[in-house]
Amino acid sequence: MNKMIQISNKKRIHFVAVLLAMVFASSCYTQSLVNNLSNGMVVDPSGKPILRAVVSVEYNGNRKKFTTDKNGVFRFNESAFTQGDLSVEANGYSKFSACLYEQWNNDPEGSFDYKFTLYPESAFPESLSGIGSLEGRISEISGNTFPGIIVQAEGTQIGTTCDSNGNYKIPNIPAGRYEFSCRIVGYSKTSIKPVTILPNFTTKINFIIFCWPSIDRDIAR
Repeated sequence: MNKMIQISNKKRIHFVAVLLAMVFASSCYTQSLVNNLSNGMVVDPSGKPILRAVVSVEYNGNRKKFTTDKNGVFRFNESAFTQGDLSVEANGYSKFSACLYEQWNNDPEGSFDYKFTLYPESAFPESLSGIGSLEGRISEISGNTFPGIIVQAEGTQIGTTCDSNGNYKIPNIPAGRYEFSCRIVGYSKTSIKPVTILPNFTTKINFIIFCWPSIDRDIAR
């Protein structure tokens, strides 16, 4: 009888030990997932966080979506941002889109791994006419700039190239709504739409360009 009780106690102790080991392993795995998560942020031009902005990456038919909280922050696993079609959008703001071909960090000196700026989508009365202008800056994800990057309104001859500091300006644009994109050999096209050009007003838009990893960056320059 005593032997049976001892065997039963040993089984009970073994079961508890196994259960504790499973709980510990699960906790470590969960912590590992948390540690592998990175932070991203979506803001407006003034730096104000945008709530419920949707950041998505689509590759080979698979789409991963992330939504920002009240602080404009979204959390994600690094593997989601290796390659694919990237889009960032929110109600009342122009959509940002680009292609990813490698992991990147566009806020290297900040506390966020990925930081995006969305521009307010202005209402445009159909009867409004006149001319306005567009200006801004184009840079690599690292912040580096170089001349000759083309900025153009899709489907039109409206466009220009940036200077060595990445600055560009397009004057005398008929008022209206456009999709503006920037491109240069060795980099994927980046576009923002819709961009509203108002009469007697200069709209400011900054672009980030993404390098194709198979092409030497110096070739594009």
